[in-house]
Amino acid sequence: MSNSISLDSVGDYFKKEYVRSASDGHLYLTILPTEKCNFRCTYCYEDFEIGKMTDDTLHGIKNLLTKAAPTLKNLMISWFGGEPTLNAKAMIEISEHIRQLQSQYGFVYKAHVTTNGYLLDEAMFTRFVELGINDYQITLDGDAECHDVTRKQASGKGSFEVIWNNLLNFRKIKDNFIVMLRLHITKLNEESMYRLCKMIKAEFGDDPRFTTVVEEIKNLGDGVDGADAKQFVASDAKSRAEEIKELMHESKDEQVKLIENGNPYICYASMPRQLLIRPNGTIGKCTVMLNKDANHLGKLNRNGDYELDGKKMDLWVRGFVSLDATELSCPARGIPSSPKYQNELNAVAVA
Repeated sequence: MSNSISLDSVGDYFKKEYVRSASDGHLYLTILPTEKCNFRCTYCYEDFEIGKMTDDTLHGIKNLLTKAAPTLKNLMISWFGGEPTLNAKAMIEISEHIRQLQSQYGFVYKAHVTTNGYLLDEAMFTRFVELGINDYQITLDGDAECHDVTRKQASGKGSFEVIWNNLLNFRKIKDNFIVMLRLHITKLNEESMYRLCKMIKAEFGDDPRFTTVVEEIKNLGDGVDGADAKQFVASDAKSRAEEIKELMHESKDEQVKLIENGNPYICYASMPRQLLIRPNGTIGKCTVMLNKDANHLGKLNRNGDYELDGKKMDLWVRGFVSLDATELSCPARGIPSSPKYQNELNAVAVA
């Protein structure tokens, strides 16, 4: 049975995304300013081996952007980690450079951050928004009772209270931004999640800049202290997600989304004009497959030049030729790897 997508059978959004993602005037950079993290989430797959971005890599990114800017129509920057805010200095320096280029050449610029939200205080958030970084994803695993068990600081202490206070302070800012709160449902946090949703509704229900995504199902690996945190049956997970969705919908319909399988989706790593840049200048495609050879495509030089392994690149972008739904939604799944890596792919990939 074919898994190919017919462009005649999908909506306009998918068609536009497909065309834009392959356009020469489009550039999507996923930048890791550091691979270190101040958290030790119980389900994290990262090894934190590489520290802050080198000076050569920072200048390489700026020079790459300078060379690309004259022909750019759309620039998308996605900040990832590790925890990217541990190197806010690099984020600010690169973003200031982008703003200067945008002023000169007039391209459309969007920036997104996947962050745990702990270091993102009001001052940092304000500066980021001023620089055009106005799209954020912050994960919560329930209220403090459950969140502090699975999303611990490296010290072992909880993190919920600081993150929550940061979120409350963001409301003071008058500028436009989007904070997407990503909520993970497991067997262990159902009641905690209901309490959290009531808190979100009370504090942010009237502010459309705050949205909520409810995760239908994820595999948390070995879970919390060896407890049974394996992924539970999809129908059960979806039922709980729908209940939370209903609770939140009493506020504003558009503020809550449910992530479900089956809809056409184009992963960033499958896009021909997307590159992942690690702190040491290594160029890849996927943020999960960091240490796999197939994800090492080249090296960024200080002058902004780079060469890519064409055969490896072809593996990642093959979905744009085949229109295969799986190859577009997760090109890594078709790349030979060890069983351990397949477990990593099934893990929750969050900051």
